[in-house]
Amino acid sequence: MQAISNANMQILIRGDTDTFLYEAEPDHLIKHVKEFISAKTQIDAAELLLTCEGAPCNDDDVITEGALVFNVGLKGGGQARKKEAEDRPC
Repeated sequence: MQAISNANMQILIRGDTDTFLYEAEPDHLIKHVKEFISAKTQIDAAELLLTCEGAPCNDDDVITEGALVFNVGLKGGGQARKKEAEDRPC
């Protein structure tokens, strides 16, 4: 598990069309950031790929001290599929 530095616990996430500011709590994991982006974009978190300084981030990487900028894209660079509505009528 890699520790990622973040002192003020504010993370800037840049996508192709959107930019998000994520307020991380101590010991948050990359998977929490992906869940946050997923909730905002309705894109399945499993399809998201986060990179930091050109290196891919693993879901179990811990966010710790230092300022970070993440780039977000899709695994395989393909089109995103929106999450299905959980209470969709039959």
